[in-house]
Amino acid sequence: ASILDEMSADDVMLNFGDQSAPGLTFSVQVAAYSNPSNYRSAHLQGLGEIETVVLEDGITRFTIGKLTTLRAAKALQAKAKEKGQDAAFVIMFLNGKRTYLEKLINTGMFK
Repeated sequence: ASILDEMSADDVMLNFGDQSAPGLTFSVQVAAYSNPSNYRSAHLQGLGEIETVVLEDGITRFTIGKLTTLRAAKALQAKAKEKGQDAAFVIMFLNGKRTYLEKLINTGMFK
């Protein structure tokens, strides 16, 4: 079991919300499409530039924001949800590669 399994969302924010690390960025994924030309993003206008990321699975992910803390990314996620993007969630990249909070904790980057 992971340390995160035992923590509430509030505890996660309290412990890790304001931590940052060199090369670490947080974005909000707002959509994922195998056929990216089908995605419409006009409802997210004003939240920042929408970027596309294609990961190893070939699926195009649409993200907004390049933030340095989880707290800032969660705030942007909330704004995206307010604009109707219910499936928005935070993803993180370390030196350009997708990573996970659990890995940051296990490697000692986040304490």
